[in-house]
Amino acid sequence: MNWISSASEPTLLPPLTHGSRISRLFTERLDKGHAKGITDAEKRTLACWVDLGVPFCGDYEEGAVWSEEERAFWNYYTKKRAEFATAAELLE
Repeated sequence: MNWISSASEPTLLPPLTHGSRISRLFTERLDKGHAKGITDAEKRTLACWVDLGVPFCGDYEEGAVWSEEERAFWNYYTKKRAEFATAAELLE
């Protein structure tokens, strides 16, 4: 049995096995001329973004494909969090 915790040593990966080097965005799209309007500086910025593991979207709502019921559920708890933050600020 292998016990994994936050104190476990991370698995070392060989160089160039992840990120923009093997991303289909780069190997199948940008490198084959599908994005003619993108400058080299923009490609480097995008590669850095991919290599750093930046999330696809800024928040849960931005990339969501939700039903009205799911969106109502999310909005309910988002509103509760905002109200709690406001109440906590008043107590400070």
